[in-house]
Amino acid sequence: MRTHLEHVELEEQVLGSLIRSGERGNREIVFEAHAILQEKDAFTNGLRMAAYEAIIESAKLGAPANRHTIDNALRAKGIPAK
Repeated sequence: MRTHLEHVELEEQVLGSLIRSGERGNREIVFEAHAILQEKDAFTNGLRMAAYEAIIESAKLGAPANRHTIDNALRAKGIPAK
């Protein structure tokens, strides 16, 4: 059984991987991960879920999911970016 900290670390690793894939122009990996993760309650934190949603939206628009685009998407939702 995973601890809360292990869940957080795993979620951050998933988000980081998706961001790197998007920056490299490989949106297909983003969509494949989304197909798997949308079936599960994958994220325990609202901020990480919002960041994940921003990555998916960026990929759908054909834009790289980098920190700048994610920060802008979070601000648009009224969530202060870190």
